[in-house]
Amino acid sequence: MRRLNLLLKKTYCSILLLLSAVFILAQPKVRPSEVDINVQKIFIEATKEKLLERYEDAAYLFTEVLKQDNKNHAAAYELARMYDVLEKPSKAIQAIKKAIALDQSNIWYKITYGQILKNANRDTEATKVFEALAKEHPDNEYYHYQWAFFLVRSKDPEGAIKIYNMLEQKQGVSEELTKKKHSLFLGLGRTKKAAEEIQNLIRTYPKEIKYHLMLAEHYKETGEDSKAGGVYEDILKIEPDNPEANLALADGFQEKGDDVRYLNSIKPIFKKPEVEIDIKIKKLLPYVKKFATQPKEEIDDDLAVQALELGEILATVHPQEAKAHSIYADILLNTTNESKKALDAYYRTKKLNNTVFSVWEQIMYINAELGNYDELLKVSEEALDLFPNQAKAYYLNGIALNQKERSKDAINSYEQSLMMAGKNYDLKFDIYYRLGIAYFDAKAFEKSDRAFEEALKINPESAKALGRYSFHLAERGVQLSKAKEMAEKAKAKAPNQPMILDTYSWVLYKLKDYIAAEQWGLKALQAGGENISVILEHYGDILFQSGEKQQALQYWKKAKTKGGKSTALDRKISQQKL
Repeated sequence: MRRLNLLLKKTYCSILLLLSAVFILAQPKVRPSEVDINVQKIFIEATKEKLLERYEDAAYLFTEVLKQDNKNHAAAYELARMYDVLEKPSKAIQAIKKAIALDQSNIWYKITYGQILKNANRDTEATKVFEALAKEHPDNEYYHYQWAFFLVRSKDPEGAIKIYNMLEQKQGVSEELTKKKHSLFLGLGRTKKAAEEIQNLIRTYPKEIKYHLMLAEHYKETGEDSKAGGVYEDILKIEPDNPEANLALADGFQEKGDDVRYLNSIKPIFKKPEVEIDIKIKKLLPYVKKFATQPKEEIDDDLAVQALELGEILATVHPQEAKAHSIYADILLNTTNESKKALDAYYRTKKLNNTVFSVWEQIMYINAELGNYDELLKVSEEALDLFPNQAKAYYLNGIALNQKERSKDAINSYEQSLMMAGKNYDLKFDIYYRLGIAYFDAKAFEKSDRAFEEALKINPESAKALGRYSFHLAERGVQLSKAKEMAEKAKAKAPNQPMILDTYSWVLYKLKDYIAAEQWGLKALQAGGENISVILEHYGDILFQSGEKQQALQYWKKAKTKGGKSTALDRKISQQKL
């Protein structure tokens, strides 16, 4: 069809350029009559309307030409084309038949006749047109291809195959003809004959790997996997490093559920820079997605090791591909505790392609997790310049600002994030939670309480929201019974979280129940609080109130070594008292 359109386009241009010449040459070598001159003017006006795409007007004018000169085959031809564009098939067919009758030698009229019949879904008639052309011009391949095309449309694939065989005898075996016959045999359910066509192509071109791959793909599509495997083995005899064949054979391990062996078997392919990166990523991506949805403790260690090695190879072999570093970073993040290493890989990704927000998001979250708040502030501000409509960029910017003791600026970022969060209730919960902390730090206690209440409306069972809210109430010495109730609920939800246990201990301390406070403070330390400065400081306060002043001093000093920076802590140590 494309070839036909190009040929027709050339012909149409020629006709337009030589319209006047056509008329002059078509007339006897005598002085033209007034009628002839008028016909020529109408024809030229009709052509103008056609060029302006005013097809109805053009059709009317070409009809006028024929009324005055019913032997004008060019006008009949152009009229047929206008009716075809206007989707008036009966009139188009009538006009093109007239053009052919007036000029039997014009091949383009006959080609156009076939196309008009096609547009009218009169495929049987179109078949006859191109059959006649093919027989009239036996060396013209185009007419034979069109003949076969319309045989298929006329639901005669066997007839089309005969035409393709005829062409093959003249041209020799070719990929184009093989694919056409293969497709038709498959449609007829004759899979063995379809395979034979490709086998014949391979016999003709035995070293063309793509034809072997074509046969293997055929066997896979027809469910003959063992035969496909045999073809892949033949390919490796010709080309041992062929990536498609190696990957296909490796797929057998995957189909058997042996994922570890499968990933190990495709390492040689990953080490080849000439193998397209997208092929490799396609093989690795299902495991990356699997790791992202599994808790780390449930991930198969051997599988993670194989995936990590492939990710590292990918990033090494394709150092300028952002997606290679991104996948490696994802695997590191989801299968190991090497956050710093994952962060470095994400930074390399961002350097190569800074247009993917999810990469920026991971960089910001990891910096927050590692406590790199200066870097988080810098990166989040850069992200906001590039992605001003991303709620998470504002949210993470707020975290950095609040950690830098810029609570008012943090509140502005959180509020902006909240407006953009839409129906992302998980994010809205986190924003309200963080707003509660920021408002507390800004001494806006009523707003802090409201923010925590909003967070708990979204997730009433959140241990961290319950714990933090109760801690804030206790710090202020207000609603201590409510604080204790929430702290107990948080403790029940997260019985092994040191900060939650410390909060419960601190509420008891504020209630002056020092014995119980010391018991729960000790449990917080045993649960991991020995490395958390605020828990160590609180336990020192409790010990001091219980009369154990020297032990209290030791815990305050420990709190200092673990990063405690408050002026209150320094004063306790220097004055050795609360």
